[in-house]
Amino acid sequence: MSLIKKIVLSLVCLLGLLSVSKAAEPEFKPFSADISSSLSGVPNNINTHQKCYVTKDKNRFDTTEMIVIIRKDKNIMWILHPLQKTYSEISLSSDAQASMVKMIGVPVFDRTMDNFIETETIDGQLADMYKGNGLTTYCVHGSTVLLKIEKQFGGGVGFIWEFKNIQIGEPSPDVFEIPKGYKKSG
Repeated sequence: MSLIKKIVLSLVCLLGLLSVSKAAEPEFKPFSADISSSLSGVPNNINTHQKCYVTKDKNRFDTTEMIVIIRKDKNIMWILHPLQKTYSEISLSSDAQASMVKMIGVPVFDRTMDNFIETETIDGQLADMYKGNGLTTYCVHGSTVLLKIEKQFGGGVGFIWEFKNIQIGEPSPDVFEIPKGYKKSG
């Protein structure tokens, strides 16, 4: 697996660490957004662009090399490879795989683990800033819609995810299905 694929999957998993809270949960809003991410402090700093689609039980992350669709409603994760028109299917029904779904799930943060710091403006948008779990997270004020995530690992290594062109509302159901013409691999 290429370094970029590993980084993208790691970042998808990291988003999942920001799981839905049971206490004082802000309003959930389905959304889609472009994600610009940068990993600094490594040879040849890495910049990637993705697209994400988020509902309470479905997520999709598009990159140039793959598409990840998580269907918690069906206990399935699909990894699509557009160049080969193939996909792999991972069952999320066993305990170990269910914890992976929890880890990857809806990209909103758990306010029981993060501390509210302040409300500020990011790109003209009122945002709530939280710190916890080694992350600084910015969300649209009063909601779970992400604007920015920052993490420093030490030794000058860190990443920033910025969410742009945010469209609040239910994404088309088609984005959470395997497109016609794809064949199951393996």
